[in-house]
Amino acid sequence: MLKKKERSSRRKFERESALRLQETIAAIENLRSRIKEETGPLKQD
Repeated sequence: MLKKKERSSRRKFERESALRLQETIAAIENLRSRIKEETGPLKQD
């Protein structure tokens, strides 16, 4: 009984983690595009 509950809670945790990661990536991309607009193209090292 406990194992099944652990699996479902782990799946829920992984799904929430993936959503948070996607939101973080989207926020970073928004910031990067905003920075590019303000400073022009960034030089790659």
